[in-house]
Amino acid sequence: MPLALVSALFHRAQGPPPGHASSTVSARSFVAARAAFALLTACVALAQSSAPPALRPPPAPSPAEAAATQATLVAERCLFRGGRVRLVAAAAAAACAPAAAALLAPLHRRALVARRGEAAGSTPLADAAVLLAGGDCGRAAPPVHAGWHPRSPAVLAYLGSVGDAESELRRMYSEHRAINVAAVTGSKVVSCNPYSKMCTVSDINASDVCEKAFPDKTKDLHGAEVVVSLFEEVPHCIPSRKVPGQFRGADPSMVHTFMEHINAVPKIIITEGNYGQRLPNGTFTGSSGDVAHGRAELACNSRNLKMDRLHVLEFLYPHHQSDMFIFVPNSLPLPAYTTILVTLEPLTWAAVGGTLPLAALVWHALRRARPGGGGGPARRGAPLCTPSSTASRSPRGPLSKISLLH
Repeated sequence: MPLALVSALFHRAQGPPPGHASSTVSARSFVAARAAFALLTACVALAQSSAPPALRPPPAPSPAEAAATQATLVAERCLFRGGRVRLVAAAAAAACAPAAAALLAPLHRRALVARRGEAAGSTPLADAAVLLAGGDCGRAAPPVHAGWHPRSPAVLAYLGSVGDAESELRRMYSEHRAINVAAVTGSKVVSCNPYSKMCTVSDINASDVCEKAFPDKTKDLHGAEVVVSLFEEVPHCIPSRKVPGQFRGADPSMVHTFMEHINAVPKIIITEGNYGQRLPNGTFTGSSGDVAHGRAELACNSRNLKMDRLHVLEFLYPHHQSDMFIFVPNSLPLPAYTTILVTLEPLTWAAVGGTLPLAALVWHALRRARPGGGGGPARRGAPLCTPSSTASRSPRGPLSKISLLH
């Protein structure tokens, strides 16, 4: 206000233009007006410099801070829609670290509101990220360093041209398989589909900026190859004996049906260790390890849910359940005389049949081992009985003891 007043007085002191009839301003008054204007300008500048920090005008933001602010606006507009929200700000170079640190506080406060009081950053898996790249920031920070899952949506604050932002998005997909990333550069939002090889550029204030920045890129993979991890399990996954490398069963059929639906080509790899387990060093084996360590995009075997792998794997929602029924021909009825045969096992019948001749052989062996020559017929002329050497008489008459010869 004082500057405007002095400026008006200065122009009034100049008076009408030269040649005007009423031009009576002397050179002395003109010099005095200019001196007063300069003095008042210096006083205003001195007052502003000595004012408290709260009254000082904010300094101009750096390019990294301005880009990060724009990216944060896009993230809050497009990514804070569901219930699961967690943001991570990351910088690739030290020059951009202050801007990333300044973003953490408001982003985490916004995450706390969205998650109804849950502590932000409680798990290493982030649902959204704001990355800084380009210019002095260099390349985007690797997702593993930012605590960010590569399948999660992210906003990239890029300090460069639109063409350079497209190249950075393609590099992030080739190195980190990050597909849900939108780059904000200036007033433009860039999104690239790695499967169709096409990029879209929209204005940051457009009504459909979120639909263009984060479309469903997995609806049509345009014939891309997808690595699927399976393991042999009868009857769900059985290797074909006729065609090497082919498999039959419910799991391969499900894989091929799903790949036809999303227009992709499956590449099936067979792993050892079935579902897999977590080792003491933190790594996983089996099909879980193939997905967790990037050797496969997905695994379509029947899953067993375990809490120890939720931070590296994502279990999709089971939309339906299918049961397996096996039909066989009906057998013919058995004859009535075979009823007794089926009451015992074949091994039991063999034991019974072998016991009878074995018992006969044992009895014959014991009979031959007796004294008297094996129990043959009595010799011709041999007496069958002999009188006892002693005899006793009883009141009823003499009685002799007779010894029977056996």
